[in-house]
Amino acid sequence: MLGGRKAGDVATDTADSAGRNGLGWLRDLRWLGRRRAVGYGVILLLAEASLLIGFALQTHGMFGPAAPVSTDFLSFYSAGRLADRGEAASIYDLDRYFAEQRAVYGDPAPAPFYFFYPPIFVMVCGALALLPYLVAFYVWAGAQLTLVVVVVGRILRDRGLTIAFLSCPPLLFNFLLGQNAALGAGLIALATRIIDRRPALAGVLFGCVCYKPQLFFMVPVALLAGRRYRALVSAVLTVLALAGASLLILGAETWQNFLALSGLIQRIYAGGELGYYASVSAYAGVRMLGGSAAAGSVAEAVAIVLAVAAIVRVWRPDLGPALRGAVLTAGTLTAAPSAMAYDMLLAGIAIVSLVEDARAGGWQPWDKAVCGVIWIAMLGGTLIAEQTGIPVLPLIGPALLVLILRRAGLPAHATA
Repeated sequence: MLGGRKAGDVATDTADSAGRNGLGWLRDLRWLGRRRAVGYGVILLLAEASLLIGFALQTHGMFGPAAPVSTDFLSFYSAGRLADRGEAASIYDLDRYFAEQRAVYGDPAPAPFYFFYPPIFVMVCGALALLPYLVAFYVWAGAQLTLVVVVVGRILRDRGLTIAFLSCPPLLFNFLLGQNAALGAGLIALATRIIDRRPALAGVLFGCVCYKPQLFFMVPVALLAGRRYRALVSAVLTVLALAGASLLILGAETWQNFLALSGLIQRIYAGGELGYYASVSAYAGVRMLGGSAAAGSVAEAVAIVLAVAAIVRVWRPDLGPALRGAVLTAGTLTAAPSAMAYDMLLAGIAIVSLVEDARAGGWQPWDKAVCGVIWIAMLGGTLIAEQTGIPVLPLIGPALLVLILRRAGLPAHATA
């Protein structure tokens, strides 16, 4: 087992029966111990590094003519440049914003990126745009990578497993695209770790997640369910402070234009313009299967109810930070109406938290197998969905919630 077990084995008789039926190796994966997990993680990490190098060479025409290509970071940097020139309101004027992207990238320009973030995030973009583009990209990606590695290292307290975690596919996507999912996942994970000792600081970290609202709206649910009122007040005050600062720095017109664009943002996500196959939401999954918009909305509502119920169940005073962190990250991923493939880093953090809990209380039947399948699905789920029409990614969050709820119901976690 990963890191060994401190508690007794669970359901031994059932395991023996499964073994006689030839399923025991898959049910418990006893052969997948710490050393093998680290080894496989390093192998996958090296493969992903090779993929990253190959992609970089392709963009420079090493394998033939290179088409115009860029990363999502172009969107952030262009927004920052406009803000630094005092034109933050024009970020939400698509014609002017797309023109700024062409000015940054040059011709031939890549397909334009949208900017769907509130003005709070524009302040971060403005700071990054003070640097040259490539310097800003690596500072941004490196800072997020550092945050995630520090938090995961703090959770696992095992250098080998932490290195293996670097193979988490969404982490590669985040770095490759210059996206910001690692920031949100890292903030949520770190806040959950320190909330017992420093609730006010945890609330500040939670509040900072508001730069990406779809990752924030499960936070108040968790804090209310756990009766963490001091952290909740701190989080609310942080959100208000950030919103107020952006209002003063960027102007009221910027907020007005952002709110005016919100309807378009919803239509773009609902219409699948960004690709249902790359979305993690239940809505996108139903639409991929040919369901109507109404059916998709019902599925999304069910996903939100499931996430809320799981978070309320697990954020109890007697449960430790491992399961609380797992359910909040998995629940956020499940309920987010617009999460994309790189946001699945939340699932990676949830698995790390499950590993921590299992090292103390033992693995449950099928837990390792499900986590392994999820790890692989995070790597190839988008491609599978695009090629086959089977929505893989929307299943990841609910699958994790089932594992977490089952662990929360064990005697070792029962209310005293």
